[in-house]
Amino acid sequence: MGLLSIRLFGQKINQANTVEELKLIRKQFHDGVVDFSQCNIREYVGFINQIHDGIICKSIELTMEKLECNGMGKPPLSFQFVLFGSGGRQEQTLWSDQDNGLIYHSNNDKEEELHRDYFVQLGKMIEQTLESIGYPPCDGKVTCSNEAWCLNVQQWDQQLKHWIDNPDWENIRYLLICADVRVIYQHGSMPEDIHQPFCFRSYFDYAVLKHMLRNTLRHKVMVNIFGRLITEQYGVAAGSIDIKYGMYIPIVNGIRLLAIKHGIDACSTLERIEQLQQNNWITEEVATKWSIAFCDAMKYRMMAHYEHKQGCFTSNGMLKADRLTKKQVEELKQSIKTGTQLQKYVKKVISSMPEGER
Repeated sequence: MGLLSIRLFGQKINQANTVEELKLIRKQFHDGVVDFSQCNIREYVGFINQIHDGIICKSIELTMEKLECNGMGKPPLSFQFVLFGSGGRQEQTLWSDQDNGLIYHSNNDKEEELHRDYFVQLGKMIEQTLESIGYPPCDGKVTCSNEAWCLNVQQWDQQLKHWIDNPDWENIRYLLICADVRVIYQHGSMPEDIHQPFCFRSYFDYAVLKHMLRNTLRHKVMVNIFGRLITEQYGVAAGSIDIKYGMYIPIVNGIRLLAIKHGIDACSTLERIEQLQQNNWITEEVATKWSIAFCDAMKYRMMAHYEHKQGCFTSNGMLKADRLTKKQVEELKQSIKTGTQLQKYVKKVISSMPEGER
């Protein structure tokens, strides 16, 4: 199925009246666009994420209708549904899990107490709806059903500041997750400064960025000292290359930290690279190399093994090495080499920051 046909899914999504209809559309979408060999990978990923956004937004609307039918009424306050992770960066593959949250606006403690239960129930039901359609919840419980990720604006502000003031490994991980936040659905009107809590980079100092560097460099690129690709040695993934954590994540994490350090608002990795170059933080040559490496990472992620398990589309991010041609192996090695250089550059930039610099 060509990319032009993908646009027809938007019409189907808008016309869906039940979760079962949406579930069928999700499966048809997945099965219909697996082959991307003739596509520009950036355009292909863009279309996929448009369809994911459409399905998720329709799921929210159907969930609100169900809550109303159950006697809880319409949303009592304005709110936003946000995506984190690959969804926030608009880099989801065909098989994507849930990384999301809710932000609602209550004017005072009385409104909060009166309406909190509605949003707790909404978050839980949205997660259930999305799971029934084919999106498994995040293993780390970064979903709107987790009350820590379903908060009003003031609570989000307090939570982010708490994480910054207490920069242990988990809190830094949460901050990095929030750096990829993107609003995909809004009900009602929200304050103009609604995203101020998420502009937490203004709070970052030398110490916080150093903690972020430690988290950022956790995943190393998958090549050994001899320049050979590292494959899994044991288990069902034996002979496979970990594309997600050995190639894609190291590149994404490195670019994200540079974007945070330089105050760049963009969420997608490619847009972050472009803005780094436009603001003369990196050269055009470096930006081109990083963009090519990232697009290669996305292309090979799309080729990774996936399965339809318990109604959900999942992938372990592994790609069998024997599926690759000699040309593809060389392409992977070049992109991994670029990823290694990127990690070294990020480490140098952050480590060389003077004490107290922001």
